Amino acid sequence: MANLYGNLVDIVAEHLDIAADRIRSTDTFHSLGIDSLSSMELWFVIEDRWGIDKAILDNGMHQTLGDLAHQLEQQVQKQGMPDKPVFIK
Repeated sequence: MANLYGNLVDIVAEHLDIAADRIRSTDTFHSLGIDSLSSMELWFVIEDRWGIDKAILDNGMHQTLGDLAHQLEQQVQKQGMPDKPVFIK
């Protein structure tokens, strides 16, 4: 499920308008300078792309992206969802 982590990094990089290679698995939303409003916007994107309700994830601002990817992977496996984002047109 390395693709899921890569997709998550791409989402965050696009949201922050920075290069994806500047983002590390040990980064947190807080350390990346993401405030609470930006955090909520990112969560809506995550919910839309993977169909996972943020209420079932530990979504603290100090959680690392690696930890978040791990939680997303668990939910994807549990719910039998694809590890790639789902784009609805």
